Amino acid sequence: TARNPVRRSARWGGRYLGATHRFIPAALRQDAAQTARAENVVNAAVCAGTAGPVYALAYWLLGLESAAYEILLCSLVMLSAPLVLRASGSVAAAREVFLCALFFNFSWLTWHLGGIVAPTASWLITGPVVAMFLGGMISAGFWLAMSCASAALIYVLEANGVGMPAVPPTDMPLLHLVCDLGLYVV
Repeated sequence: TARNPVRRSARWGGRYLGATHRFIPAALRQDAAQTARAENVVNAAVCAGTAGPVYALAYWLLGLESAAYEILLCSLVMLSAPLVLRASGSVAAAREVFLCALFFNFSWLTWHLGGIVAPTASWLITGPVVAMFLGGMISAGFWLAMSCASAALIYVLEANGVGMPAVPPTDMPLLHLVCDLGLYVV
């Protein structure tokens, strides 16, 4: 019945899965493992597409306008992953588009918000974690190496006196709190 919340949520779940499957080519839906990986890519894009603007707003409100724009741009690239999946029929291509944008986002934010002590430095771990869900151990290992290389490069550049971008005045303890809470939620 219309008043039964279980039926209503099942109906919405079916609609969501139906919408998800529109981005997954029929050839991929023939294999359960490929379907699951493709669904994970689409779900990750939906999460990024909903969380990204919220984080951008938080950064904007803290006076970090360029960071807000960068987050929105990266969110748009992440949102393109399902379109890449549909157009190419390749889960790997869609996954890498998503992960490249994720990696760039947190590397850029870390460099521009204070270097290795930036509140976003801990977010560099999200690339390998998301890669594990989207592509397995090999993908996670690659993105772990990339994240470690990014952190090491930022550290080395700082240690050698390479000029870092000036961080606009902001409430850094509040930004640390927002970043830490966001990381725990993710």
